[in-house]
Amino acid sequence: LVVDATKGIQTQTAECLVIAEMTTRNLIVVLNKIDLFPANEREERLRQAEKKMRNALRGTKFENAQMVGISACVGGEKVAAVGQDAAACVISSTNNIHGLLNVLQSQMRAPNRDTQPSPERFHFAVDHCFPIKGQGTVLTGTCLSGSARPNDLVEFPTLATQKKIKGLQMFRRKANVIQQGDRAGICVSNFDAKLMERGIVAAPGTVRLIRGAI
Repeated sequence: LVVDATKGIQTQTAECLVIAEMTTRNLIVVLNKIDLFPANEREERLRQAEKKMRNALRGTKFENAQMVGISACVGGEKVAAVGQDAAACVISSTNNIHGLLNVLQSQMRAPNRDTQPSPERFHFAVDHCFPIKGQGTVLTGTCLSGSARPNDLVEFPTLATQKKIKGLQMFRRKANVIQQGDRAGICVSNFDAKLMERGIVAAPGTVRLIRGAI
């Protein structure tokens, strides 16, 4: 959670906290722009900012969250801006970025992923769909489970249709297989891109649709 150290918690900060409580167990509070505090007062002002954030987090599951003060770009947005005068806008320095990286590395845990080929459990969340002339229709998104290879048959559950995978790409490079956690593009032929913007592609028969639930 990135917070302007000079302003403290704002409306959007509170909104992010609500979302965080629903979606994660761990939180790191990053107090940015500490270079705006006078050098002779910086340590004390940072302590005050941390205290205010700690009070705001009281009663949440993040009340003991680790906090770190940084300056992403000493000098602010004008220094970081890139435009016609980009040559004159040189980022002079950052402040305690390595400290932030150390905190992130200490808190991050490798996810438990299924690395075994499992096309029968393939589940792919599509976030964009577009046609490429002479190639077919490309579905970009994230592989949520299982794996897929070219020539595998996949199903569009909401459209009640199946297509064969023509090709796979990851970061503009051809891929022979995609698996859980991979961001990828799936190319299929004879599919109208207008039929889907976002949705699910999965192994045939694995996603069942319902008309209602209680």
